[in-house]
Amino acid sequence: MRKTLLAAAVSAAALLLIVILFGPGYLTRADAPVQADAVVVFVGPGDEFRFKEARTLIAEGYARYLIVPAYGTVSRATKNGGFEPLVAEPRRRTVTVRTPPAPGYKSYVENTHIEAILARQALDRLGMRSALLVSSPFHTRRIGMISSRVFGKDYQISMIPSRFQPQLSVVDWLDRDRLGKIVTEYTKIIWFLLYQPFGRT
Repeated sequence: MRKTLLAAAVSAAALLLIVILFGPGYLTRADAPVQADAVVVFVGPGDEFRFKEARTLIAEGYARYLIVPAYGTVSRATKNGGFEPLVAEPRRRTVTVRTPPAPGYKSYVENTHIEAILARQALDRLGMRSALLVSSPFHTRRIGMISSRVFGKDYQISMIPSRFQPQLSVVDWLDRDRLGKIVTEYTKIIWFLLYQPFGRT
């Protein structure tokens, strides 16, 4: 009995240590950028860094189109380094500020999930099949999970965390704000895994 309890305690301690050491970093998924039809920006805290990453990728020649599903906008890069809007930007966000839930979606479906669906619809309208999905580093693991379901094997999708924001690390357990991000992201990941068999794609 004592050996069993000791083994359980050791296992629990080992699991806790793994979570502490690797939990924050796991939230980042970073794929190598490749040539794609468009760059898709998922909005949220740190928007300026996400858009800076998107513009940098386009300037580096990885894509020509910029899609922001939460705003309902599609822009095309011009030869002078600017952007030409193909879809006018609405006055307010269509996804991340929504009360009641966006029409056609259940209240339990995450905003990020809806953004991914809208991104796929935008790609379809443009006849595109590849995209670089840009967000803050701590957000990319969850977006990758959602996008695997939404896009499937018919699209070439890469996750690109903004290089202008630091990734979360073990020391961030001691920072209240960053700890909140860690807990929130894992909570949302668990929630997505629970509802995704029933959510609209």
